[in-house]
Amino acid sequence: TSLVVTGIVGIISTFWFFIGGVIDIRRLFRDLAARVDNPLDNGMVEGHVSLADKAVFEQRTHEKQDD
Repeated sequence: TSLVVTGIVGIISTFWFFIGGVIDIRRLFRDLAARVDNPLDNGMVEGHVSLADKAVFEQRTHEKQDD
């Protein structure tokens, strides 16, 4: 009896994780297709801030100064 219960739980768990994995893989490829490439986002850090974030901060600072 315990082997039957263990087998049923194993089969249900296998299908549960398989379906979740398929959904996540589809979401991953959809997100990768919609990704916008940022050449500054290469992992480099300057002054404890990434170069991509630094460019955004500088752009916002210039916009505020222009107002």
